Amino acid sequence: MTRTIGGLLAAGLLAACGGDATSPPVGVTGLWRGHTPLGSPTDSILLILVDSTNGVSASAAWTPAAAPRREMLGGGQVSGTRLALTLSLPLRPPGPSFSLEFDLLLSGGTLAGTMADSSSARQGPITLRRTLPASSALVGTWVLTAVRGIAVTPGPDYTDTLTLAADGRARRAFETTACGFVVNGLHDSRRGWLQLEFLASSYLTESQCGYRSRDSLEVRGPTLTRYTRLAGGVTLEEDFARR
Repeated sequence: MTRTIGGLLAAGLLAACGGDATSPPVGVTGLWRGHTPLGSPTDSILLILVDSTNGVSASAAWTPAAAPRREMLGGGQVSGTRLALTLSLPLRPPGPSFSLEFDLLLSGGTLAGTMADSSSARQGPITLRRTLPASSALVGTWVLTAVRGIAVTPGPDYTDTLTLAADGRARRAFETTACGFVVNGLHDSRRGWLQLEFLASSYLTESQCGYRSRDSLEVRGPTLTRYTRLAGGVTLEEDFARR
């Protein structure tokens, strides 16, 4: 039986890139970046939002200038142009609870309002701006079709699927007979390469079940190819085709 790593947390991290992946961004769904008001002016935050009938689901990467990046999960509600959102650490460390609360207004490509740290009662103004990939040429679903370097044949017992949305969200679903995972993040493409970044450090470690937080695939005409250097000098090549 296949073991899916962090299945429930993966579901909470983000709704899948649903709907028409080629459609332009609508409402708050998509990627948002800005500087946070609670520390250094260089502190930054990335929000990945999905608005659905069940409310807004969110994952985030908060990067303080003087501390490690914190990956957070949360949710909220949209009322008209107002978004009320709460984020927390998915695996809370011992001690006081920690969460961030946002009260934001949507206006075109910006979300502006306040950000508050509930554990310290600090708050301040914040403006987030929608971030779109440099190109939409790779938007859609890509499936693993060929593997070179190891004795594996893509099929029901070995699948790898990338879903790239027009608003910049990305999803990877990987499954074998031994393990599997679903992770969400963001994508961009520049200079002939697809760049991927996933937010899953709360339940996946680097290289666990083949997971990598940052991934890149070469664009070779109608094919995307991932290269991985293996022990013994062997290079694993994995081809993906648009489905």
